[in-house]
Amino acid sequence: MAESQSIVKSLFDFSFTQLIAPRVLRLLYAFVTILMTIGLVIIEIVLLRSAVSDFRGMDFLFFVLAPFVYLLYLMIVRVIYEYWLVIFKISDNTEKMVRS
Repeated sequence: MAESQSIVKSLFDFSFTQLIAPRVLRLLYAFVTILMTIGLVIIEIVLLRSAVSDFRGMDFLFFVLAPFVYLLYLMIVRVIYEYWLVIFKISDNTEKMVRS
């Protein structure tokens, strides 16, 4: 609860002394993962239903490849979020070096 209060407090910090992006990235990644997983399940159900009713090779191919594409996109999102997090950590470490 203390973290949520500090996020709300940081939202109204107009001097930008407290950054909220590193704390929000965890929530954004969880949200994106949940949305992508729901999308994968919907795609798999649609492809499975169409493959059972009218078996076509492309539907089966997409049915098999969809999880791999899902993992690829999830890795890309993860790398982008980690990149942002590293940028913020570099900023924090640079600020510590300037102070000392």
